[in-house]
Amino acid sequence: MSYKPPFTITSKILSLVSDIVEIITDIKHLESNLNTPKLRKKNRVKSITATLQIEGNSFSEEKVTNVINGKTVLGTMREIAEVQGAIKDGVTHVAPPPLAVPELMGDLFEWLETTKEHPLIVSCVFHYEFEFIHPFSDGNGRIGRLWQSVILTHYKKIFAFVPIESVVRDNQEGYYKALEDSGSTGESTPFIEFMLEIILDTLNKAVKESKNVPLNRLDEILNLIEKNRDITSAQIAEILEVSDKTIKRDIAKLKELNRVQRVGSLKSGYWEIIK
Repeated sequence: MSYKPPFTITSKILSLVSDIVEIITDIKHLESNLNTPKLRKKNRVKSITATLQIEGNSFSEEKVTNVINGKTVLGTMREIAEVQGAIKDGVTHVAPPPLAVPELMGDLFEWLETTKEHPLIVSCVFHYEFEFIHPFSDGNGRIGRLWQSVILTHYKKIFAFVPIESVVRDNQEGYYKALEDSGSTGESTPFIEFMLEIILDTLNKAVKESKNVPLNRLDEILNLIEKNRDITSAQIAEILEVSDKTIKRDIAKLKELNRVQRVGSLKSGYWEIIK
C-alpha cells in the first residue's frame, strides 16, 4: 500500500498509550458493572447529547431522553431532526475538492484495513483524516467521532460503555484547537495527543463511577490469600486480570486498613489475614 496518513509517534503519544492500556487492564473486570441496561442508556444519552452540543445543538440530556422515548419536546425542527438523525446513526474547514473525495476515502479505508499501528493511535488518525477529507456537507464531526468509537470498540469492548463524546464536549475548545493545530502542521500528531488524553480522562472517570469495584477487588484479594497464604502479588494480578502494580497498591491499602500483614521476607515469607 502506498498511502499513509502523515503523523509522528511522539514520546507523549507512547506514554499516553501505555497509561490507557494499563487502565484497560485494570478495569477489564468492570465491564459487567458498566454494561447494565440503565448505564448503557445513560451513556447513550450522554454521547448523543454531547455530539450534538459540539455541533451547536442546544438540547439537554433530558430533552434527548424524551426524544428517544417518543415524547413531545420543545425545540426547532432542525434541532429535533438533528437529535433523530444522531439516534438513527448511533451518533469551518477547507475540504479537498469533491472529485478527490472518493479516492481519498478509499485510501483511508485501505490504510485502516492494513495498518499495523496500535488501534488507539489508528482511531485518532482516522478521526482526523475523516474530518480533513470532509466527505459530507454536514455532520462530518459527528460521523468522525462515531468512527473513532467504532474502531475503539472493535479494539476493546469496554469502549462501548464509556461516553467519550461527553468528555470531548467538555473540552470542546481544545478539540477544535487540536484540529486546527494538525491542519497547520500538516499532520495529525497534535490531534492524536489530544484525543488520547480525552480517552485516558474518560477511562479514569469510568473507574471513579464504579467506586464499589476496587472494594470488591480487596475482598477478592483477601479470599485468595485465605486460600493460599504463599500466593504472590503477580499470581493475584494474573487471576484478577489487573496489573501487578495495581495489586501492590491494593495490598498496601489492605495493610493500611490493618486487614493483612506479611510474615517474613517477600521471598520466603507468607501472608497473614488480620481478623
